[in-house]
Amino acid sequence: MIKSTVFGVIKLFLPLFALAIIAACSEIPSTADPIIMGEGWHNLERAGNGDSWWVWTKKQGEIIINSKKDVTLTLRGGVGSIKRPNKVEVSVNGKTVAQWEITGDKYAQKPFQPLPVALVNGRNIIKFTSQNDAIKIPTDSRELAIAVDNLTLTDPKGRVEYSIQK
Repeated sequence: MIKSTVFGVIKLFLPLFALAIIAACSEIPSTADPIIMGEGWHNLERAGNGDSWWVWTKKQGEIIINSKKDVTLTLRGGVGSIKRPNKVEVSVNGKTVAQWEITGDKYAQKPFQPLPVALVNGRNIIKFTSQNDAIKIPTDSRELAIAVDNLTLTDPKGRVEYSIQK
């Protein structure tokens, strides 16, 4: 009787315990603040499982980070260009912080090197600008230049501070 009661309680709480462990070990904690997609982007697209996302721009797109303090975080993610070779310039609050060369003979989203980003207390704008103009491809009616994917801003310990909200 006691044994079956104990197992009954374990069976009742085991799923809740498992969910708590998954939430605690999640790569992007629910406490992360949102990355806001500003001007210049087409609609956000997601993979079938919803874990991966990307967004295209014609020429330039901005993300907005509302920081609660002056802080340097690391921008992580991927970038791709529909037409190659291309250069992508990244600026933070009007100051260029990186230029990436995109090469290759076919389209591919590739992770970029982690990029330190100095944020100020308040509104911050991170812009991604394509050197190439946008083009249309036969399978898409939109004008496309570059895409970014799975952007996050992490602290020095690798904790995600900002992400696209699911």
